[in-house]
Amino acid sequence: MNKVRNIYRDKVWIDPKVVSTSHKHADNNVEYYCYYESDKSKVNDVYIPEDAVKEFGAVKESYVCFSNLISLIRNSGVKESENKYNRVLYHMKIDKKATAVLTVEKQRRFIELSIKHKMLPAYIDTSTIKTCDESKIVIKTENLSPSHLYMYLCQYRYLREDPGFVDAILHLHDEVGMDFCASFVLASRVTMNYITHHFLTVQRQYGSNKNEVNEVTVPLSTIVSLKRFSRRPKDHDDRSVMGGKDNSRYQASSRIEEICKIKYDLTATELLEPLIVKTFSTMKDVTTKKYLDQYIRLKERIKYREPKSNVAAK
Repeated sequence: MNKVRNIYRDKVWIDPKVVSTSHKHADNNVEYYCYYESDKSKVNDVYIPEDAVKEFGAVKESYVCFSNLISLIRNSGVKESENKYNRVLYHMKIDKKATAVLTVEKQRRFIELSIKHKMLPAYIDTSTIKTCDESKIVIKTENLSPSHLYMYLCQYRYLREDPGFVDAILHLHDEVGMDFCASFVLASRVTMNYITHHFLTVQRQYGSNKNEVNEVTVPLSTIVSLKRFSRRPKDHDDRSVMGGKDNSRYQASSRIEEICKIKYDLTATELLEPLIVKTFSTMKDVTTKKYLDQYIRLKERIKYREPKSNVAAK
């Protein structure tokens, strides 16, 4: 009878001072402009006006959130389908009292990764981020659903309201080598203490300890759902920001989190397992389950060695 051989891996240890439970949500504040523009932007580019009010007669909104945005868009235009606001310029300004500070390089890196993983549109130009204090983006609202628009807006707003969350994602992705969507969900679970302005419902739990990142689990289904939505948003929300009989709520978390039905909780170490990584990119639950079942069968053979950084800490 053949002896079953164990598989030895190094257990991942993530620095809890970076992916930290000490981060707090910053001040809620947004400044944005809605307007109609037809001839300045190109297919793979977007025009960012210096003064949207003077150039396009934009409507300026300054508030704690984007709750009024869809109503502004839908109630605009001379007719039901003509000249509706098809641009949103978001002027992001850093809260200097935030618990983390992001350099220009880190802000650009986060936006680059967001574009690469389709959580921001490809026409966003990171070179417009010239200082760590403020920057502007313009979002084209044509062909966007409310949930998709909200993902875009939140992804950029994190630079202001949750810089510790952004820093944690960059550490998990760039330093630990974790998948971007997995990094996003794990960082949510550890650093997010306020989810009203988050497009997922995953957040830090009450009573979390300092080594939370190395002890918690996150739902596989949320990671898979996030990746599927980012790739094919219209498959999961066919509403239009520009109009419709539906209500004007974004409904991002409810639309996204229920896409994948395969339920399984994963530790930070398991998020790096090759078979688990394969599940993240699956577009159908049957394939997700196939890779997950393969991992579960293999799991009892996997033995983790304590990481050197953790041993040294003891």
